[in-house]
Amino acid sequence: MSGPAEPGRAPLGGPRPTSYAITARRVAFDWKTTPLDLLRRHGAEEVEHRSVAFDMYQHRGGAGLPRYARRIEGMVVVAPVLARLWVSGTSYLLRNDPQLPGRPRYSLRAHHRAAAEGLRPTWRELGMAIPRYLRRSYHPSQEGSLRRAVEYLAASPTARSAAGAVGRAAMS
Repeated sequence: MSGPAEPGRAPLGGPRPTSYAITARRVAFDWKTTPLDLLRRHGAEEVEHRSVAFDMYQHRGGAGLPRYARRIEGMVVVAPVLARLWVSGTSYLLRNDPQLPGRPRYSLRAHHRAAAEGLRPTWRELGMAIPRYLRRSYHPSQEGSLRRAVEYLAASPTARSAAGAVGRAAMS
């Protein structure tokens, strides 16, 4: 790096964590809608750079069949771990949610109900991502819709609230 980062920016060009902290304090928070909106907003923001790690792996991971074999090996290890983390993470959040009465437990029935309401992907949708990833022609740019992500960010209450907070902070 040749010189100091510009004010408010990290050396690699991203916003500094302190700017997130300033924004977070000024975002209106409604316990019923904000957590889901924050999760969806984060997913929409991830669409922007969804292929960075994959492109780096393609560039640095060697060539041809050995690189593809490593990708398959990685999926064989990672897919069951992610499934386990999904279930245990959901269970943890359910057990510790102060808004939920009693001690709810994660169940496939509840998962299907939430998927029907559009609150989470179905197990089929999650499972169908694996064969797509295993195709040799796979690229992350084929996943998700940039148009839908931008539309969501334009309508997201927390994104609009954060944008207003950043604007107010810049003016003060």
